[in-house]
Formats: sequence, structure tokens, C-alpha cells
Amino acid sequence: MNAAVEEEGFTGETLYIFDVIVSLGSLLIFSSFLALCGLCHESFTLFLLISSWLCIPIIFAELAASIGLASSEDYIFDTMSRHKAELNLSDEQISTLRSWDTFAIVFLLGLAVVETAKFCIMLKIRKQISDGRKEYRAAIDLQQEEEETGSLQAKLLVDEKYSSLRKMYKDRYSFDGNYNNDFGGLEGEEHQITFEEADDDGGLGGVGKL
Repeated sequence: MNAAVEEEGFTGETLYIFDVIVSLGSLLIFSSFLALCGLCHESFTLFLLISSWLCIPIIFAELAASIGLASSEDYIFDTMSRHKAELNLSDEQISTLRSWDTFAIVFLLGLAVVETAKFCIMLKIRKQISDGRKEYRAAIDLQQEEEETGSLQAKLLVDEKYSSLRKMYKDRYSFDGNYNNDFGGLEGEEHQITFEEADDDGGLGGVGKL
């Protein structure tokens, strides 16, 4: 059977499409797994980037498979019809496969569109996560800066308060000291004051001490 199929070139020229489809399915599963891991935990956000960039070869593979199916449709099913005995296929089965061929092409093209949208969405999600991390770090830095500024302002207010108190008490005690210096010399000293009292004759009345 393999020899007969190979003589028609079926294996070498068209079966690669099925290999592409199988590889494509495996790559889709792997890419979806990476995207799921990236969305589950923030530590795995790198997987989102890997999954998004894997979309590019997936898109080209889907386009290649759809174009290959569309261009080789007649050749594939004619070869199947000629070797239906070796392939254990009936005419009804071949007709069913032919009816599904158009659906497979449209499905692959639809997957290419979906993967393109997925690529854009994954990049946007990763960008939002990255921006969210930057905003969070900026908020933490701003909070720390505000706390430091608040502590500095409180310290300045306390210093200003105590400076005003020191100035007030300094001025008060400085005034008391000047007062004592001006009038303290009067204490303990005798000052003799003379005064005259006029008597009836106009003489000095006497001398007194204060």
C-alpha cells in the first residue's frame, strides 16, 4: 500500500499537510498551556510573552495548511479514489472527507484570525501587567517619600515650637536680669538724703537718712 501511494507522490507531496496539522495542534496546546500559566500567577508573566510570540509561527502554519489543502484538494481526493482499496476507504467515506475539506480550510483560516487576535491580546495583557507593576512600585516609593516628608515636617514643627519657647523664655529671663542689674544696687546700701525744713526763722531743719 505504501509503495503504491508513494508511486503517486501522495506521501511526498501531500501528506506533509497532515504532519503540519498534527504539529499545529501540538503547538496550539503548548501555547495555550503557557498562556494559562502566565494568567494564573504573576511570577509566570514571561510565559504570556512566549505564548504571544508562538502565535506568529502558528498563524503561518495555519495559513500554509489551509492554502495547501485548497490547492491540493483535487489531487488528494483523486489519489484517495485510485487507492481506496489500499487505504481501506469507501466512496462514501471519500465523499464525506471531500465535504469536510472546505470546512477544514475555513476552520484553519479562522484559527489564523483567532491567533492574530490572541497575539494582540497577549501583548496587551502583558503590557498592562508590566504597567501595573510599575504603578505599584511608584505608589510604594511615593508612600515612602510622603512618610519621610511627613517625618521631616513633624521634626521641623517640633524644632520650630521649641525654638519659639526657648526664645520666649530667653527674652523673659533676659528682661528680669536687666531689671535686677538696674535696681539691685539699691539693696543693702544706705543713701543719705539731706533735706531742709524751713522753720519759722528760715533756718535748716535737719538732715535725714533714707
